[in-house]
Amino acid sequence: MSAILQYVSLGLCLLALLFFVIGCIGFSNDHDVVENVSWIMIDTGPTTIYYGLKEATTSSGGGGSYEDCKDVSDTCDQCNDDGKGAFALIFIATLLTAATAGFSGFLSQATEANMTLGTVTIVLAILAVGASLISLAIFMGGCYNEIDDSTNEDLEWGPGSVLSIIGLLIMAAVTVIQVLTTCIWKPAA
Repeated sequence: MSAILQYVSLGLCLLALLFFVIGCIGFSNDHDVVENVSWIMIDTGPTTIYYGLKEATTSSGGGGSYEDCKDVSDTCDQCNDDGKGAFALIFIATLLTAATAGFSGFLSQATEANMTLGTVTIVLAILAVGASLISLAIFMGGCYNEIDDSTNEDLEWGPGSVLSIIGLLIMAAVTVIQVLTTCIWKPAA
């Protein structure tokens, strides 16, 4: 039973890792990347404004005309500062998730209970949840609110922020699985 839960935990960690990496990719200067992995979007009709963790860009019509951040919005400085902090924390969450996956993989092969490694895995998963939560709070609490105060348009969460939230929720599930696995571990007879 515990080995199966560890395999489930490993699979979930790998999925969360993928989502966190996509969130990290939002820290880019490339206009196509910012458009595809934006953290915030504003659809104003013919023009859509995309905010990544580092840059903002617009796309008009189907042609994809691009502008620099300063030409798009007056919130670039706030969003750039928040984006740096959010990137650092989502990157840390990515590393913690990779470590959690490694320990889950190791524990899935263990033949006897190892409370120390189980506890370390729980702590790593909790830290990954915390880092990703703070990352989202920094960017969406600072930059999102700054943009919302400066425009009358409706803001949408972009794919980068949505996938980061899904990664956070997955790592919360991994934390629960790790607690259950550590508490119900029964060595094979």
